[in-house]
Amino acid sequence: IDREGKGIRDAVRLVNLPIWNAYSFFCLYANTDGIRARLRSDSRELLDRYLLAKTRELVEGLQSDFDAYELSSACGRVTAFLDALTNWYIRRSRPRFWGSVTPESAADKQAGYDTLYTALVTLCRAASPLLPLLSEEIHRGLTGERSVHLQDWPEVAALPCAPELVAQMDRVREVCSAALALRAE
Repeated sequence: IDREGKGIRDAVRLVNLPIWNAYSFFCLYANTDGIRARLRSDSRELLDRYLLAKTRELVEGLQSDFDAYELSSACGRVTAFLDALTNWYIRRSRPRFWGSVTPESAADKQAGYDTLYTALVTLCRAASPLLPLLSEEIHRGLTGERSVHLQDWPEVAALPCAPELVAQMDRVREVCSAALALRAE
């Protein structure tokens, strides 16, 4: 197998499929629950705050990378964010989405959908220079807007700034990954 084929396979496996799977997960469960999500960044749930702060860091980092024409760094940043989104946030939030909507769970479930929606919409807007067609398809599906490429750059001021929370949660993710690797060995 040639090097280009491996690079394409890796890009599909590490970027395209995780984004598409996160979008499909959101659509499946939001539609099943009849929930209409909105852009929102005020959730009190720890995982929600982590994802929103991580989204802010992604946008700020991509802005810096694009300004310096560091496309390789930008691509790595998107891949790392997708790992946090799919392998940490969504996996740990599944019970919130899978349960039936009850009066007690309705607000928490709405906050989860709003957080995931906000992260996906923001990701599509920020990553659209790198992933123009995929971002377009997902953004249109989420928002119904004409094109992601006609949107302004995401405004990070609305997203929480919590570097200590992100650092602590990333450390927990590293420990869990190491433990899983040891278990697999």
